Amino acid sequence: FEESLLAKKRKLNSISVYLRTLRAIYNQAIKDKIALESMYPFKEVKIKNEVTSKRAISKEDIIKIKKLDLEPGSELDKARDYFLFSFNMRGMSFVDMAFLKNSDIIDGRLQYARKKTGQKISIKITPEAEAIIKKHSYSNSPEDFIFKIIDRKGKEYLDYRNALRLTNKKLRLIGEMAKCSIRVSTYVSRHSWSTIEKRAGVST
Repeated sequence: FEESLLAKKRKLNSISVYLRTLRAIYNQAIKDKIALESMYPFKEVKIKNEVTSKRAISKEDIIKIKKLDLEPGSELDKARDYFLFSFNMRGMSFVDMAFLKNSDIIDGRLQYARKKTGQKISIKITPEAEAIIKKHSYSNSPEDFIFKIIDRKGKEYLDYRNALRLTNKKLRLIGEMAKCSIRVSTYVSRHSWSTIEKRAGVST
């Protein structure tokens, strides 16, 4: 099973999750007397992990990004706004940002369902996030998207992917300009928010 996953170019940590899940199921099957302990397949299996690269930047780096002198309305300026909006909204994923609609703003909060899991989320809109929304607002219609990331009906996912690629390209430049310790991307805003909050003593 491990060799098959490696052949499919799965990462070691992903394989580790699959194997640990399979092991947990087998252990439960032994407890439920469905499987035999004598045929336990994990006796000599070592589940490997690898250390992942750092994906968070410091609060100081976030401030440096905010203070960069970028041309208003440029693609760099837009990419920074998306990064900071995500950071303000508890590390909101780019796909969720892309599909946000004006109707998702209710009583000063963003209320939406995560694209990846369907989980319902409600987050208070910070003053900084509100300023970014106002800056990029192009329509008052409840059914229109908050950000002009998706532009074509029927090609929403393609528009989102293209915008994600361009945003990450610009964020890499922004990270270099701000002299951040790692390569900056939309994903970095998610990890940075959770890391900074955890260090500040906020419970998981």
